[in-house]
Amino acid sequence: MRMEAKVEDPTTHRPEGPDDTDTAHARSSQRRFSLDQPSGSADDVHSTQLALLFRPLFQSDAWVGVPLAALAVAVRVYKQDEHWSCGPHATLRALLMTNRILLSEDAVAMHIGRCPKTLPRWSALRFMVDTSIGPLPSVLASYAGAQHVYFRWASGEHVREVVERVRARVLDGAPCVVLVSQGGLLLHYLLVVRWNLQRNCAGILDVNHSVQTWSYPRLCRKMGTFLGVHALLF
Repeated sequence: MRMEAKVEDPTTHRPEGPDDTDTAHARSSQRRFSLDQPSGSADDVHSTQLALLFRPLFQSDAWVGVPLAALAVAVRVYKQDEHWSCGPHATLRALLMTNRILLSEDAVAMHIGRCPKTLPRWSALRFMVDTSIGPLPSVLASYAGAQHVYFRWASGEHVREVVERVRARVLDGAPCVVLVSQGGLLLHYLLVVRWNLQRNCAGILDVNHSVQTWSYPRLCRKMGTFLGVHALLF
């Protein structure tokens, strides 16, 4: 019997309001960080920088997906600097690309500062292990209002089914956040933002603002993790 990917639709639930600790963390984040600015003041300098950064994903008409104007907004946000925060950084960029968050220092600080971690601060385990572990995919999807498509077992068939869902969404012009393996127990969230129809490969935007192209087999291999296969569709 063929199993279908589980799909959790986004909910409208967000934290009702920050507690004192959340507020302090968000304000601290706002003090530490500011939005990245173009190195030159002229618009043509900024446009040149963007063209060079995303050139691999716009070299031919075979590339389809998130437009350059939306990608330009996403890379205005400072790069990830806390090891746990790739999840909120990736979802923040997806929300910016889809116009569900307006770019401001307050919005950036609150989205990242209030994102749940895997082990809450009040857990008794905080005295024994590092609680700075990013959110599980289901928690991150709920927090960001994304559709969570997943299998808990990353068989080849399961991975390909989720990758096809990602491909379809990107071809519609929307970004997807995917969980990938970085070897061993190391996991990472990044974005699939473009797709090459001729080569059947994915255009990747990482939260350190690196841009890469991944073949279909490589994307499948990377998305097969010990937690299963997970994608957040926006």
